[in-house]
Amino acid sequence: ATLRRLDKAYQAFFRRVKIGEKVGFPRFKGRNRFDSVEFPAYGDGCKISNGRVYFQNIGKIKVKWHRILPDDAVIKTMRFKREADGWHVIFSCELPNVASVQSSSVSVGIDLGLKAFLVTSDGESIEPPKFYRQSETRLRRSQRTVARRKKGSNRRHKAVQSVARLHQHIENQRKDFHHKLALSLV
Repeated sequence: ATLRRLDKAYQAFFRRVKIGEKVGFPRFKGRNRFDSVEFPAYGDGCKISNGRVYFQNIGKIKVKWHRILPDDAVIKTMRFKREADGWHVIFSCELPNVASVQSSSVSVGIDLGLKAFLVTSDGESIEPPKFYRQSETRLRRSQRTVARRKKGSNRRHKAVQSVARLHQHIENQRKDFHHKLALSLV
């Protein structure tokens, strides 16, 4: 996918040159610019074997599986993604159609707001959890640490990573709240 992106940039460059437009040569993009590598077709540079994931030019990598892939799932694409806490493998799968289950319970309307996170048509109000507000002091201190470090140094890089981990923690708290709330509503 990265090579396709590069090829697309050069195709557009030569197309504009041929037309006679004012064009700029495709600029170099550093290795830290992109945080993911996508393999658009399963088996073409990536595959799963014996609980490990094989990536072309990297080799077999031990993976901590968070959930088992269903037997009837067909893997379409794989993505190797860098996040604050490390590298993750993301699978896009095609699953067979699942029969929908009819519910016998009454339907409920949901209104999302600012003062209350949501209000149901039954009158139940759920307050927003304010995870960012709870973490503000830790974030402020971490960002101050980054500001004191010399640009380009390893210590600054470590400080930036700690800020990224704090932001990821807040993101995970929000996702967890949303999933648990949706499950309770269902």
